[in-house]
Amino acid sequence: MTSTPYKPVDTDLIDDLEHFASDRIHVRIVYLDHTQTRVELRGHIAEVFTKDHQEFLRMDDKREVRLDQILEIHTEKPHYIRKLYT
Repeated sequence: MTSTPYKPVDTDLIDDLEHFASDRIHVRIVYLDHTQTRVELRGHIAEVFTKDHQEFLRMDDKREVRLDQILEIHTEKPHYIRKLYT
């Protein structure tokens, strides 16, 4: 996990991620890992959860991403692109 201070995320982002999880929508997520390197992952979101006052998502393959480290989220159907930071 990252060691940078947590920054609360927009509740609309959490709602979107929960929707993608419940509807089993395939996502492509670009985020910063613990070394601040851009990483891309693809798959389905298993859940969005809170741990130690921080928001995370867990993919089906058990990878976890802290929500404030997400840079981009893409889906194909329905088409959705959200760039959070550049």
